[in-house]
Amino acid sequence: MILVKATISSTDYRCSEEGNDPDYDWTYNWKPRIASFNAPQSRLAKPTGGVCGMVFGSTSLSPEFFTEDVVTWPPPVNFAMVIYYTATNDSSLETLITGTAHRREMTRDEITYDIYASEYDADLLEEDTDYDGKDIVLPRAFGAVTHQKAPRLADVSGDPTYHHGYMSGTMGTDWHIYDDGVNIDANATDNADGTFSLSVSAVGEVTVSGTGQDSVLDDIVDWACGASYLNLTGNTTLFTDTIPDISHWADKQIKVIDFLSKICEWCCHLIYISGSTLYLVGMGEDNGTDTVTDYDFFPAAYYDRAPVSILRAEWVNRTAVEETVGKYIKDVPADAYVESSYPYGKEEKATPYTDVQADVQTQLTSMLTLLNAPFCRLPIPMEGSLPVPGKKITITDTMLGDDTTITIHARSIKYDFDNDEAVIEGEGTITA
Repeated sequence: MILVKATISSTDYRCSEEGNDPDYDWTYNWKPRIASFNAPQSRLAKPTGGVCGMVFGSTSLSPEFFTEDVVTWPPPVNFAMVIYYTATNDSSLETLITGTAHRREMTRDEITYDIYASEYDADLLEEDTDYDGKDIVLPRAFGAVTHQKAPRLADVSGDPTYHHGYMSGTMGTDWHIYDDGVNIDANATDNADGTFSLSVSAVGEVTVSGTGQDSVLDDIVDWACGASYLNLTGNTTLFTDTIPDISHWADKQIKVIDFLSKICEWCCHLIYISGSTLYLVGMGEDNGTDTVTDYDFFPAAYYDRAPVSILRAEWVNRTAVEETVGKYIKDVPADAYVESSYPYGKEEKATPYTDVQADVQTQLTSMLTLLNAPFCRLPIPMEGSLPVPGKKITITDTMLGDDTTITIHARSIKYDFDNDEAVIEGEGTITA
């Protein structure tokens, strides 16, 4: 059953589809004021991972909700709304979506509101003013980086000052400073605030090499969940700890949640938010399990997407060189690719979040496996708790030509409450 909590003028009002089920004890009176609603859906950003976000189009409330419960007319244009699901009563609510309801249409029978999910709009990078007085973003190193350009800021006490991209450890030991590839640690002072100053002006490009504060995906997720960013509790118990470390110099502004989605796509992990918790789940991990047979599900569809023949990644390595023109930092293009067993397929590109050749190759192989895996669309009855992203489902289908066993992990979930079913899609394996 769907329930709605609407916060209007700082007061909470509660309603549902059918009212309180008399078979259970209830904390609140959830009056039957929901006229209709669109089936919500949880969708994965990309086949290899990323954010699995909830999409909820609209819900319609009866006029009595506003005239008798809220006692306000006309209905407000917008208000905060939380939509829940429960199979029993309000002691076991599962949050479907938290956001803002915005009025779209009024008729004599119902008032329809579009639902806009809460925005996690925290930026990844902090901002400052450079030496020329222009607004810039401050770069951040994730994992090991080499010869990345340090932006110059306003001078400190007359000394040229730069930002080091949140390097971890001690200058001169754990991270180093270069002028056109020549080490100048001896000419620098760590200001202990993310910047360093030079006692002698640099001749050429000032770069830094070292390791950022976080290089492992689960640590990056925990950092991003902090109060200064997403302000969520991170759950990383289903993190796959065998994936390569991240090696990335972030110097373009992006939302934190979008950055996490992109690196999770590369690392073959998904993330989803439920309530105040962000869950990190490896694409090969089981976020719960279930087994269904012919009489436990409605007819399923099994399909294959257009095959990928080659998955390729390209990046740039920055290297200190000395040539006839002198010493400088050279951008050296690099690439890697993996081929599938489908030479007639299409070629695709992936954005790497490491510059280690072997690690790129490893991740491309894992991604290609997911891209070419068979898919299943499985409608199952809605019973008990809602299925969650990453749940492993084993299907025994005796009506598909011959007895067939299919295993999938839930990636897209459509919650069809009108028909009491959940339609789950995901990649997996098919065996006789």
